[in-house]
Amino acid sequence: MTTDPQNQQKDEFVAHSKIEDQFSILGVTIQIMTIIACIEFITHFILYVTEVNPALTGILDPIFLVLFSGPAIYFFVIKPIYHANSKLITNISDKLQHDPITDLFKQHVFAENLKSFSSECARFQLYGAVLSLNLENLKKINSEYGQENGNFILREIAKQLKNSLRAEDSAYHIDDDNFLILLKLFDSDEVSTKEKALKAATRIIACIRQPILLNKKTLIIDVSAGVSLITPETHHSEKEFIKYVNITSEKAKKLGTHDIVFNTFSTSEQKSI
Repeated sequence: MTTDPQNQQKDEFVAHSKIEDQFSILGVTIQIMTIIACIEFITHFILYVTEVNPALTGILDPIFLVLFSGPAIYFFVIKPIYHANSKLITNISDKLQHDPITDLFKQHVFAENLKSFSSECARFQLYGAVLSLNLENLKKINSEYGQENGNFILREIAKQLKNSLRAEDSAYHIDDDNFLILLKLFDSDEVSTKEKALKAATRIIACIRQPILLNKKTLIIDVSAGVSLITPETHHSEKEFIKYVNITSEKAKKLGTHDIVFNTFSTSEQKSI
């Protein structure tokens, strides 16, 4: 469960390239010059037809050019570029944050959201939890049915996760068979938080284990799960906590689908519960 900085930088580079390609300086310059040339032609034609005094023409020509070219450039160049650019940036930002297969958040978004939530926990002395989910038989499904069908399973799991989460919780696709759920429980009592986290984990796992129809066959996805408790101390060591989530996830894989691994992270000690 590691972030790939090179892939993220590559995505950002492609995003910036798309913006530059769509709104090149040359293209915008040609548009502006075309508008000015058209207004200049119309202005000269009107002044010629109305037989305005040449001396007065020299005064009116630049005035008309300024009066009409400004609004025209705004409506036909600046405004379309602004709206198209805003839409493009929104789409690119969405792609950088979301996994293309499941449409769930990527790992770097989890790190950002964890930092924000752990700050709240530290400030108000609250607790939360991170649920690690491992799809135990996904590799077998990929081997037997192919990668495309494996991706279909991932998309179905993502839909089930979204349907099972509360509005304040969020799901993340970390790698092929690993998901994380950030449970914002906002509880001030550690024991109560554990009970709520266990209840949420049980509900989410039951949702994932719902039968999925694939090629006229019904598949049940086996899930191993681990819960890492977010404490008021987590804010001081988010990186260590993410490593600890990895440890909890690995413990859950070793244990299998029989139980939920529950760990509490502390800056002074790490204890299994």
